[in-house]
Amino acid sequence: MAEQPTVEFHQVSLAASGLSPNSQDFGYCLGLLHHMPDTAAAIRFCAVLFKHRLPLLLHLRYAFDNCPRWLRWLWRLSYAFRTLILRLTPPKHLITDLIALSIYWPLARLARLAERMGLSVAPFPLSH
Repeated sequence: MAEQPTVEFHQVSLAASGLSPNSQDFGYCLGLLHHMPDTAAAIRFCAVLFKHRLPLLLHLRYAFDNCPRWLRWLWRLSYAFRTLILRLTPPKHLITDLIALSIYWPLARLARLAERMGLSVAPFPLSH
């Protein structure tokens, strides 16, 4: 995408980005924000940069140290399924699309509804 005239890549600190509020159409951050001293504040800072209702795609690592045992078990089970799906070359895309449609999409809609009702949808603290 770097060759596209409307695409810019910024590999700088959040404070040094020079990006204006409500100026971005899309953001992608892979495995970095959880290293910030205040992860939740970093996410809020990023969210201010985006035009209303446009996506910020994040990947955050989470330490399971303070999580219940059932959650650690559930994560291990999901990791085993992800590893299995990764090896299924021909039907992999179909399976992942079905998972997204039947699990992630309904969960995202429920979270959105809960937020509109004033409920918190964050199950864990965002900072470590």
